[in-house]
Amino acid sequence: MNKGILIHGSFRSDNFGDYLLYKISKDVVLHTRNKDAVIFDGVSKMYLNLEDSIVLSPFKAVNSSSHIVCAGGGYFGEPNNVGLKWNLQCLKNHILPLLYATFSNKRIALLGVGVGPISNFFLRIMIKRIVNKAEVVSVRDIESKQFLKSIGIKKDIVVHADWVMSNAFITSFPLDNPKNDGDTVFVHITSRSTDKLDMIGADLKKIATTNERIKIIIGSDNNYSNPNSLNPARYLYEHLNSVNCTLCNYKNPIDLLNIINDCDLIVTSKLHVGICGIRLRKKVVALPIHQKIIRFYRQIHYTEYLRIFDELQAGELYNMIINRFNNNELVDIDSICSDADENITLLTNFLSK
Repeated sequence: MNKGILIHGSFRSDNFGDYLLYKISKDVVLHTRNKDAVIFDGVSKMYLNLEDSIVLSPFKAVNSSSHIVCAGGGYFGEPNNVGLKWNLQCLKNHILPLLYATFSNKRIALLGVGVGPISNFFLRIMIKRIVNKAEVVSVRDIESKQFLKSIGIKKDIVVHADWVMSNAFITSFPLDNPKNDGDTVFVHITSRSTDKLDMIGADLKKIATTNERIKIIIGSDNNYSNPNSLNPARYLYEHLNSVNCTLCNYKNPIDLLNIINDCDLIVTSKLHVGICGIRLRKKVVALPIHQKIIRFYRQIHYTEYLRIFDELQAGELYNMIINRFNNNELVDIDSICSDADENITLLTNFLSK
């Protein structure tokens, strides 16, 4: 029986950006090797409801595959407040299956992956082995390459932009023409800091009450099913008292993507909501909560409308939104899209051997 193609990623939870990477990578592999089974080693139930797949346990998936494609995502980089729980999850979900694959002589490609920082010494050693055993190593930003070089990787490492910037994204997610009918801003904030949310809410309320042409949509990439967990979107919506404002409860990644497509300006603290905004040629105001987000905007030379979330001051968001609406210049994304397409070329070449 022919072995399948294993696509590895951070697909176990309902994360908007990871769903996009799950769908794009699967579509590309199926297009390239349509006679082979495409296997995953962990997929969210939400993803499977939208796009069914073959899912096996991690080690069984490795044994059932001839090629392992480590698709885009930041699973080789720790969060801001890293602890034992994250290290153990990274070890279980990513490091150990891929480490096993290196000892099983599987063919491995890392394509568009974000790497670092990783502070745990043992995780760094194991990641070093995985990278050294991979046939192809493409990372999504220069900082990822610098991190790998800093832990002693000697082999060639190329840098290509996030998969969502590629033309494969458009192929996987054909969207209708935007339905917006004016100046519509989508606000997507994930921080639960009530002090910051109050400050942002005050700026949004000022916009809503002094600029009637601007319509505000507040949304999320999480359904916040825990009743004891603060929902930042609802908190902001209640702050505005429904003044020129709509709350869109999260349904699924496709619904969120359509909301982004229908808006003129995106305000977000997360990575892939902002990347989608840029890829769909929207105006974006970025309030990054992690350095991986800052990396992307540096890569596309778009920092004028970026403020680190924790450093945001009262009135700044109001000014950035108004100034961005009044500036019709969009990011020139043609070269970055072509660069992201190189991940697809690398994948096609890897699977053709």
